[in-house]
Amino acid sequence: MKALLLIASIIFVTTTHAGEIVSNDMYCDKTETIFETLKKDYNEVPVLLGKAYDMAKSTMTFWTNSTTDSWTIVATKDETSCIIGVGEKLKIIDYKRKKNI
Repeated sequence: MKALLLIASIIFVTTTHAGEIVSNDMYCDKTETIFETLKKDYNEVPVLLGKAYDMAKSTMTFWTNSTTDSWTIVATKDETSCIIGVGEKLKIIDYKRKKNI
């Protein structure tokens, strides 16, 4: 179900205009604006990058701030990006320890 909702959200990337709020959970703007805001205002940096299997063929980036443990997921298509998820208390799972979650 999460995958379906994520894909539906990403499809909006190709149909939104800069500065438009698509839903209560997603904000879209020029890619440059969103990336600069994440860097300057939230001190987040991109740590993961991948192509999404969606109709828009968007690129997903995962941003984080290692000091505050905040994170942001961004979907990008051409010159438009949408913030599709934000959160806090990011923890990296160390699978080498084989510790149960």
